[in-house]
Amino acid sequence: MPTLFRDQGLILDAIDRRYGAKPKVGIFHSVSAMIALLSLSSSLESLISFGADSSFSALVLFDPPLCRPGVNEAEFDAATGRLTARCRRRAYRFSRQEDFVDLVTYLPGFAYLLPGVPHLFAKTTVRRSKGNSGWELRCPRGFEAQIYDFARIYAAMIDLAGLPCPTKVIGSDPTMPGTYLPSLDFANVLRFHA
Repeated sequence: MPTLFRDQGLILDAIDRRYGAKPKVGIFHSVSAMIALLSLSSSLESLISFGADSSFSALVLFDPPLCRPGVNEAEFDAATGRLTARCRRRAYRFSRQEDFVDLVTYLPGFAYLLPGVPHLFAKTTVRRSKGNSGWELRCPRGFEAQIYDFARIYAAMIDLAGLPCPTKVIGSDPTMPGTYLPSLDFANVLRFHA
């Protein structure tokens, strides 16, 4: 998680250097949505140095994995446990980059990608293995699994009531009450429009 915090700060710094300091709207999915919210939590200011001005003019969050203490903790833990186990079992080495593209196009969550997107996803997700012996995930599956293992701890640190900007939360599957991981019922948070 600290690496993700640092990376967000580096990205925001790069945006400001390239385009100048201007209002920023952040659009994030899943864990990156949680990182954006954490970067705005006043309770973490003394713990995390983001480098850049981590403020946003607005946020649009898709499926943020959030859980307040006492709210859906068992369901959240069960879901993250399944996700962690699946992550640790997933394929992480591929003979060719095209093998990863084939895998992505087979997965239901990627069924409606536009042409070319699976190749772009592969370009950003896998890299040449050391010694050019194939391709591997850029983020080792054990590191990704650690993020899910500790998601609830970080999610509980987010100060939803103290958000300094308008925030829109979108569940990507309207047939499910909480997609990706169980989340809070945002209907009780006036600053959010679920």
